[in-house]
Amino acid sequence: MTPEVPRRTPTDAEGVPFRVPAGPLVAEAASGGFWERNAVTPLLGDEVAPGVRAVHFLWRGEPGREAIVHLNSVTDRHRENVAPARFRRVGGDVWQVGFALADTLAASYRIAVMPRIADDAGRTRPGWLAVHGAGLPDPGCPERLPNPLGGQSSVLRMPRSRQHPAWAAARRGDPVRAYPPVRLATRHPAWLLAPPGRVTRVLLLFDAENWLALALSAALAHRAEPGLAVVLIGSGTPVERAGLLPRPALVSHLVAAELLPAVRDATDAALGPGAVIAAGQSFGGLAAAGLVVLRPDLVGSAIVQSASFQYVEGRDLPRFTLEPGDLVRGMGRATGRVHVQAGTEEDELGPLSRVFADRADGAGMAVSHELWSGGHDYAWWTDGLFAGLDAL
Repeated sequence: MTPEVPRRTPTDAEGVPFRVPAGPLVAEAASGGFWERNAVTPLLGDEVAPGVRAVHFLWRGEPGREAIVHLNSVTDRHRENVAPARFRRVGGDVWQVGFALADTLAASYRIAVMPRIADDAGRTRPGWLAVHGAGLPDPGCPERLPNPLGGQSSVLRMPRSRQHPAWAAARRGDPVRAYPPVRLATRHPAWLLAPPGRVTRVLLLFDAENWLALALSAALAHRAEPGLAVVLIGSGTPVERAGLLPRPALVSHLVAAELLPAVRDATDAALGPGAVIAAGQSFGGLAAAGLVVLRPDLVGSAIVQSASFQYVEGRDLPRFTLEPGDLVRGMGRATGRVHVQAGTEEDELGPLSRVFADRADGAGMAVSHELWSGGHDYAWWTDGLFAGLDAL
């Protein structure tokens, strides 16, 4: 089936998604048994425009507490003023905040609950991290995923959101014989997911800590590609991650000196560059792109998701810039294949991914580029990763 065209959630001039009123929920809240009748949340409302549907997030109010919904890359565009994301009392202990959202959207979200949440809570980094720290999954939402900053997030999948069949099966809990991760004999933390039999293709996947907490092993078994092994590469603490992944020389040395030799020893696989794919997200996407651009002798192709193409060595990452960084600006002639993905809600990394794809194409690489309906988010990175494997 052809996937739906990814849509971006409409916003006003300040980047705020359009609010939708509680509407019939007011009468519902006035009668008994509201939470029993609405045990699964959020609630989908009517289509309010072509391709846009009302979504009602609900919170069971607590005395002396305030709450906002933090919808990844959607409500945090206006973190200096969180008022539009604030839950408002509908009646009894029912509180609501509703938005008109793209019906192709897949996004993680949390409900941040605090004694008091100032409208400008996200104006400073410590203030915004405090909001993150107060975030909790929605108790009525059945799907969750690990949040990279700790804890869990809920997942909103709109009716026309794109899912890879293997991940859909894993999320349903369809029975499958998954193969467990095995720690590789390397100094740098790394794990191998290998199917029975001969290994013919290897995926190097950054941010192992996050992927190990997802249903990756089951999804791989459902995808059932004979011969594909996955190397999950640890990133360590946020400081260690930032010190490794954006630096191509360090990443290349790790792959050449430790990881590929360990995989060859563990699998007896002959791993020329044509058999090696790198993949990652954010800094990990930058690392994957750097490998295929700068070290084609090691890696022949890459799946690059929401990559931090604005990175410049020695500078802090700016919150918003469309200026390409070191890898894009320094690109010369290059070979290999690269599959580039970004989210429709990524105001910065979406356009930068297009700049990288155009430069890579001009440099001589085989390039494909696609948008997914979402933000900077594992909610779609999971499905996108497998779509990238299918494309390569």
